[in-house]
Amino acid sequence: MQLWQCTVLWLATLTAPALSLQGAPTLFDSYPNLEFPELTRASLQSLLAVEDAYWQGDYLGAYELCHQFWQKYPASSPPWNSAASPTPEIFLGTPSCYSALRMWSEITDWKVQSLGKERVACQVLQWTIVVVGLGEGPEPMRMIDLERGKGERVERKLDRRLLADKHQILRQSTGLFREYAKAISGGRIEVELEIISRPSLRVELQVRHQPHTAGLADGALGLVWKSLSDKVLQKTDWWWVIYPSHVPEQYDDFENAEFITGGMASGPDGASPCFIVDDRWLLRKPPHLGSGDWHEEERRAYMPQWLQHEFFHYLLRLYPQFELEKEGHQWFDLATWPDDFKGHFEADYYHEAIQKRLADATPALHIGMRHAAPPAKLFRNLSTDDLCGHYRRIPTENDWHVGTLSPNGSIEKGVDVLVWRNAAGKKWLLHPDLKRGYLQTGADYPYYESSDSPNRDFRVVLRRDENGNYLPKVAGIQFHGAFYALSKP
Repeated sequence: MQLWQCTVLWLATLTAPALSLQGAPTLFDSYPNLEFPELTRASLQSLLAVEDAYWQGDYLGAYELCHQFWQKYPASSPPWNSAASPTPEIFLGTPSCYSALRMWSEITDWKVQSLGKERVACQVLQWTIVVVGLGEGPEPMRMIDLERGKGERVERKLDRRLLADKHQILRQSTGLFREYAKAISGGRIEVELEIISRPSLRVELQVRHQPHTAGLADGALGLVWKSLSDKVLQKTDWWWVIYPSHVPEQYDDFENAEFITGGMASGPDGASPCFIVDDRWLLRKPPHLGSGDWHEEERRAYMPQWLQHEFFHYLLRLYPQFELEKEGHQWFDLATWPDDFKGHFEADYYHEAIQKRLADATPALHIGMRHAAPPAKLFRNLSTDDLCGHYRRIPTENDWHVGTLSPNGSIEKGVDVLVWRNAAGKKWLLHPDLKRGYLQTGADYPYYESSDSPNRDFRVVLRRDENGNYLPKVAGIQFHGAFYALSKP
């Protein structure tokens, strides 16, 4: 992966999406007869002003705008509880623009603090967005069809608005979040987008009942990964898969129904984050958020909140030692917040998690968030002796999370076959594929049939230096999305 030396000042146009709005929000001008709460109006006005200043390179101006806004409307103060829109046709996040403005505060704080300081080593982190062109699956027309799992098979095609203007909607939706990722890493990563369109790729879609979901069927992600080159698979750190919507909202029974269409999954390596969502999510407001197509200003306000929400599922999974999501969506229940966390909204929880836990985490964020494969030449220097030893899952929750790797006594293709023995008394063989950095399981693995590769295989994790560069030394293994640290006897 290419190493960059990043200065604290650079041309904003190199990383910023094309944003042209200035002055008073045009969104509110579309509703001249409605009275918007003061904070709702002020939050959007400030968000747009901060963004325009920042992307034009006026970092001090953006910083001042953020601080002036929060001085007038302190985070988590009572007025935020009523910062909403008086019409369901407008949605700016919950509360209005709150998450986006908190993120901009972290970005501008970091940017101003870094002004005039020595350059830091900055690594490129690649975020690959795969846009799937076709989908097919059974479509329920009535609620009873959904409950019975019935429906006539239909074909879905991607809404081509996502492809317009060189994927402008995708670039605009991710601009703030990419800069946020850079800020929380202390400027040590630069997130670059790689957008890959697969117009002829067809995936299976499915609508499910309890909870209502409309999205990719089992095995669909595997087809996405197979459609990509080894080069893309190896150099990607983060993923986002977008597919044609299969929400049956055109029928009366589902006109106001909420369907889950995506979330956070894992990439093909079993560890990297993979955002998943349908195309309509980026184009129109689903019924539980409002009605009509997204206005550009709504998208600028809300998409960063959605990305941050899904990202923190991954980030808190990456650092389980802090137990910040022992239960799903822990941030929704104030009673489960750590005693030293302040605030009321999920964006407050994320801010506290970064400032009070993850900023000093091991490995550092600029290392932990990167998942691109190590150079193949580093694996060529390894032997099975380097892999043998004691392993412990972090965190350790049961005897399946402790084990040893040792030679089995047999050899395949000139390489020792290894055996894994865990503290629960289970064992199975592992067949080294060191060129790829994997130890492959076979049919003797107890869950071989019920788990997919690569999750059922052991992926060799190499150590890194302080800049995140890989070293030809084994740190541990990745297995079913969890890290097992190696210790030598």
